[in-house]
Amino acid sequence: MINFEALYELAVQHKGSVSEVEHDLPQALSTALFNQIPDDRWLANMTMCIFQAGFVWKVIKNKWPDFEIAFSEFHPRYWAQVSPEVLEGLTKDVRIVRNAQKINTVPVNAQFILDTQKSHGNFSKWVNHFEDDNLHGLYQALKDQGGRLGGNSAMYLMRLSGKDTYLFSNHVIAALIREKVIDKNPTSKKAKAAVNAAFCIWKQQSGRSFAEISRILAMTVWD
Repeated sequence: MINFEALYELAVQHKGSVSEVEHDLPQALSTALFNQIPDDRWLANMTMCIFQAGFVWKVIKNKWPDFEIAFSEFHPRYWAQVSPEVLEGLTKDVRIVRNAQKINTVPVNAQFILDTQKSHGNFSKWVNHFEDDNLHGLYQALKDQGGRLGGNSAMYLMRLSGKDTYLFSNHVIAALIREKVIDKNPTSKKAKAAVNAAFCIWKQQSGRSFAEISRILAMTVWD
């Protein structure tokens, strides 16, 4: 596997300069700020990522103020015990995208958040109890315990919320295959653990965040 210095040189060759590589690299929140994210914002972010999956992101973004109104600002305690009639009403609400399966994830994820309040105080602290070398474990837990929070939705949820994470974009996957970290799209637990381990090595070598390394890795792939 290529070391980070050589990886960075590839990115510079591709983008043309160090400044182009460094421009607009993603930044994660500090642990202190991350732990202050209110749980209603977690439910909102979960819902946004779920509705964006397989859909035109711009449409969801433009409609999002109406989503906030329709879902009463996503307070978990309300949505964990919401009546079926309210959910049925949302499937007819023209302010939002009326996808019943996605709407029905809101009470599931609200209860998930309440469960983490009991075990860790809030959802952010539950997320942060997964160490860097077990980030793949975080994504497995989101898939297993949440509603429609598997795959890239979980990663985009973390990036949206300010968690330091890598993403499985097409360019990142292509670079990981090129470096023989994996041999195809990482869908198995073994492959995801191998990716996590590679990112931990690059983080140790560079002192950079997972988010920065992920973007730099993507920059090494020519379109």
